[in-house]
Amino acid sequence: MAFSYKDATGRYYRPEDAAERDGRWYVGEIEVERQVEKMSKSKFNVVNPDEVVERYGADAMRLYELFMGPLDVAKPWQMSGVAGVSRFLHRVWRIASGEDGMVSSKIIDAKPSPEIARALHKTIKAVGNDIEALRFNTAISKLMELSNALTTGHQTTVGSRILRSAAGTVRAAHCRGTLENAGTSGKSVA
Repeated sequence: MAFSYKDATGRYYRPEDAAERDGRWYVGEIEVERQVEKMSKSKFNVVNPDEVVERYGADAMRLYELFMGPLDVAKPWQMSGVAGVSRFLHRVWRIASGEDGMVSSKIIDAKPSPEIARALHKTIKAVGNDIEALRFNTAISKLMELSNALTTGHQTTVGSRILRSAAGTVRAAHCRGTLENAGTSGKSVA
């Protein structure tokens, strides 16, 4: 499923040509209807997975597919969603990795603040429950909330062996090439 754009005569237009103005969609000066339809070349709404992987990386594409919503509900594909998930992956990488590509010096073996410890344990419990119930979208959302908590406010260091272990796991996955490109064409995402 993806968005398509059609004028009153039934002619379809490419999504990149459509723009929203005052709550309505236009291609140039022609008003078009925005709708969710099955992907089709004739409707110009096909998303090529190879292009998505080339631009954002395979991990961003896979994570977006899980983040789109419940597995049993049809959802429209939105490239802005892939871009958002890619930014999330980059944020997690910046939390875990230092300038040298090693575990960040901000991850130390110290007791985290009570707020961060609470957020971490709440996230671990919620993500575990969500994964068991196949609610991957809400599990990913909880991880996004945790990354926000770790990167906002006055928190300058992230403590706990759990986070150091997680960062090591991310680093090992990156070294194995699991974080393919991460949208940077092979460059470090740090």
